[in-house]
Amino acid sequence: MAIQAVTVNLPDSVYERLARRAERAHRTMEAELVDTASILPEDADELLPVLCSLFLTDRSLLVRGYAGAAIGAIGEAADWIKLLELGVGRDRSPWVRAFVHVALARRGVAKAFDSLLSALDGRDYHVRCVVANAIVEVCPDARLLEVEGVLRRRLDREKTRAVSSTIRKALEGLASRRTIVAQRNR
Repeated sequence: MAIQAVTVNLPDSVYERLARRAERAHRTMEAELVDTASILPEDADELLPVLCSLFLTDRSLLVRGYAGAAIGAIGEAADWIKLLELGVGRDRSPWVRAFVHVALARRGVAKAFDSLLSALDGRDYHVRCVVANAIVEVCPDARLLEVEGVLRRRLDREKTRAVSSTIRKALEGLASRRTIVAQRNR
């Protein structure tokens, strides 16, 4: 097994907090870093090169997926979005691709949103859960009814409880969003 190293200059207090969180969650520092990066203050863009390296090269699909999601959350420049678009095409893991498509859809990339809808018909129930969990947040207002129909059809065919319950929750969220959009448009 190859050992990978990434050097990040963090203040001691931040490093210690990350180390404690990682230990409590029984996770690696890398996983904790990429999971936490999207909630860091605005100067977190200093982490983008590190996240980029993890996204493109890490062996763990969890680290790659969370790194891609974090890049999408904090990377404002078009170059970072382009990196995600290129990287998502190379990654063989449907789970990583789903996380990155969620990040791209948050940035308004329509093709990524369409990929998420297609992923609802994928074989991996973990991916279907990721998509159903994110769909309410990333769905454009103009497509709320369409997505509701897609979710209802998926629910009729869904055999796993985890995905079924997640889709039901998403349908409730979409209904709430439709109400808010309707009130806003009056």
